[in-house]
Amino acid sequence: MTPLTIFLIIASVCIITLLCALLPLIKQLRATAASADTLFKKIDEEFAPMSRSITETSEEINSLLAGINDKIDQTDYVVDQVKEASDIVLHTSHLLQDKIAPLLVNLAGFNAGIQTFMKFFRK
Repeated sequence: MTPLTIFLIIASVCIITLLCALLPLIKQLRATAASADTLFKKIDEEFAPMSRSITETSEEINSLLAGINDKIDQTDYVVDQVKEASDIVLHTSHLLQDKIAPLLVNLAGFNAGIQTFMKFFRK
């Protein structure tokens, strides 16, 4: 036996041993690929309904937000009306306090004076 023959026999045995060791790995890779394929099919099946559901939910949220914005606008209008009414009441109370109240006090004083004068002459 020549050294080349011995080398070829050893190389052949190493290659066969390596192939025997790689067979379980290849089987495992094949099983993993099959599992991944199944997973991707399930994801494809579930993605469309989930996407539709998310779209419908986002549309509902947008609709609710539009309704809330309308209600906020209505509330702003009511608040503005209340503010205007309170400004009118404040202005009216200042008018009563500054203009009409002194006049009424003067009239009441004049009336009291006349009543006192009348009582004085009736006696």
